[in-house]
Amino acid sequence: AIDPVTMQKIDLTELEAFLKQSAGCVKIMTIAPELPDAEAAIRLLNQYGVIASAGVGVAEKDCKFILLVPSAYAQSISAYVAQNIGANQPQRAKRGMAYGIATSLLFGIFMSYSAFFRGDLLSGLFARDPQVFLAAADYLKAYAIDTLLVSFMFCFVGYFNGCGKTTFVMFQGLVGAFFVRIPVSYLASKRLPV
Repeated sequence: AIDPVTMQKIDLTELEAFLKQSAGCVKIMTIAPELPDAEAAIRLLNQYGVIASAGVGVAEKDCKFILLVPSAYAQSISAYVAQNIGANQPQRAKRGMAYGIATSLLFGIFMSYSAFFRGDLLSGLFARDPQVFLAAADYLKAYAIDTLLVSFMFCFVGYFNGCGKTTFVMFQGLVGAFFVRIPVSYLASKRLPV
């Protein structure tokens, strides 16, 4: 997320003067859609042929919304497993994780489908401007696979936390970040320049 201190208030007169002086050199500009006059600024940018990159902020809100359910599963499974491990019922703990994965995966499939094919509806929860939520919908297409994976990965994290294997969870997170997410992002940026 962008630090609010670094965001400049939108001054439509100043923006228009800047666009006139740039003589078509500006191709894309990031606009925080939550700021006052953001919709008017986006319309102004469009008049000058500039792409307003406002969808990412809305898409991030969608991502946080989507992660509420998997996060709740992780926390619930962690507590459930810890109680059952403490009661010397490890089979019940494993069964609880399996049921958690099954039900969370159903949610993950639904949200992954929604993010990929109907991201416009999800983004419409947090934006009114059709151009903004269509830009956010494009972002959500890339996020759809993550939506599916976290639905059951968070259940595993909850299970291992409940078992007291927090070091394993930490290393799993580090390996996922440094050996999967970062290399895949790097390779994707080389293939499709951003």
